[in-house]
Amino acid sequence: MKQALQDAYGSYVSVSLFAYHLNSDEFIREGKYKDVAHFKPDLILFEPFILINNGAVAMDNQLDDIKTAAAAWDDAVLMIQPSYPLYKAANYPAQVKELASYAKKEGYTYLDHWKNWPDPDSDAFKSYVTFQNGEQTAPSNKGTKAWYDYLRKFFIAE
Repeated sequence: MKQALQDAYGSYVSVSLFAYHLNSDEFIREGKYKDVAHFKPDLILFEPFILINNGAVAMDNQLDDIKTAAAAWDDAVLMIQPSYPLYKAANYPAQVKELASYAKKEGYTYLDHWKNWPDPDSDAFKSYVTFQNGEQTAPSNKGTKAWYDYLRKFFIAE
């Protein structure tokens, strides 16, 4: 996506990626949200740690963590997107729905790239994620493309 944005907008845009393999409580406790604030971005596309948090951080805490980070990023436009969907997940879709409601309530743009994926309960969905030892580990190439296509259409007009 970074390359597509730079190709489309040239020197008018600078893109930096901040990737952390932490849950949201660790992200806040370790002050990692300040790394983003120091960059002084105009726009932040934030993927809260909802997937990593799943089963480890209560949803109310997750939303409080977003609120803490967003306060430090007050000068930026904040857009929120979920992580990738999971095959036949039980609680995760409800948490993502709650995230979408929270984003709307707080006035943040919510990028629902899940619309570009097949039904996560369908057999067709299985080709959109990778499995290792029976566990879903990441989007597959198909899943990554579905996510990318959604973001590209949102950020880059043809």
